[in-house]
This record gives sequence, structure tokens and C-alpha cells, in this order.
Amino acid sequence: MTSPKKVFIMRGVPGSGKSTWIANKIKDLNEKFPGIMCQVVSADHYFETDCGNIKYHSEVKAMGPMGQVWEAPCVPECSTFSKYKFDAKLLGAAHKQCQDGFVYAIGGDWPAFIFVDNTNLSVREMHFYVKSCINYGIEFVIVNVECDFNEAAVRNVHGVPPEKVKQMAKTMHKSDQHIPKEWPQINVRGT
Repeated sequence: MTSPKKVFIMRGVPGSGKSTWIANKIKDLNEKFPGIMCQVVSADHYFETDCGNIKYHSEVKAMGPMGQVWEAPCVPECSTFSKYKFDAKLLGAAHKQCQDGFVYAIGGDWPAFIFVDNTNLSVREMHFYVKSCINYGIEFVIVNVECDFNEAAVRNVHGVPPEKVKQMAKTMHKSDQHIPKEWPQINVRGT
């Protein structure tokens, strides 16, 4: 039995346009299905700050359809964040929180559309999300966001140096051939 949910596993270097694509897709989905529930899970949520303090939130309240209150990891506590404070030493914890939020989202009654907004450059990075979808019988698609790495290096809001973005782009393209053919993919142009 297949779930009515759908997961979009984003894949692209920092600054490629993953978050912009997600925002546009959610807008389109809301126009097509008014009131539809969407959730974005991202390791970046771990590093977003409000009033200069890192948000180490693991569970916060969110409204579900028909006004039910849900406990939902990885849902931002407020709509705006004042800073993004990355700490490489905490990356493992950030990805763990993202994965926990993802499992919670796919296992519950909502949302209908879930977006994994991480770089997911290699098969290893995508494996957890893909296998979770398969185990839950949830439709998924890998969204490869292509762009010029020089543009991405300028646009990325996380301060990743241009040489690192170039290296990440090479890693992504080298791993393309290792993505199993049964994992559905689409290619989009980043903006």
C-alpha cells in the first residue's frame, strides 16, 4: 500500500537554489491544493538562531489540519530567524535532528508533502531518506538542482568558500553514476 504522502529529497551544492525551488513548489502546491500541509526538514534548522541564540529545538507545537496540535521536530519555532550560526562540530547532531524530524513527518498523519532540504551530494547522504520512504511505502523523488558553481558560491548564505562549493559540485557529479536506477530523479535548474 502506498501512502498519499510524497517526499522531495533535494540535492545540490550550497547556493544552488534548493530552498528557492522548495518555496516555489510549496506555493504551487498551496494554489493547487488549498490548505495542504507541507513540511521542510533541514540540518540547517539546527543552526538557525533567534536573538543570537542557537535554536536547539527538538520538539515544538505545530498546527495540523482541522486545528489539531502536533508535536513536530524540525519545525521552526518562529517564522523569522535573525542569524545562521554554523558549527561543524555540531553537524552530526544537526543531521540526527533532521532525520528524527523526517521520520516523525513520514510516520504521522500529516503533512502531505515533505521536503528534505540538505545538500545530499552522495548516495550515502540520501540513503537514510530513501530507505525510510521505501520502508513506509511513501513515494519519493530526488530533485537534482543544477547550477554554475561560481553562481552558487556567490549566492550561498552559509559562507561556504567558492573552492569548497567547487569541490562539492565535483563530489555531486562523481556520485551521479552511483545513484540506483530505481530511485526516481528529476533535474531542475537552480535560480
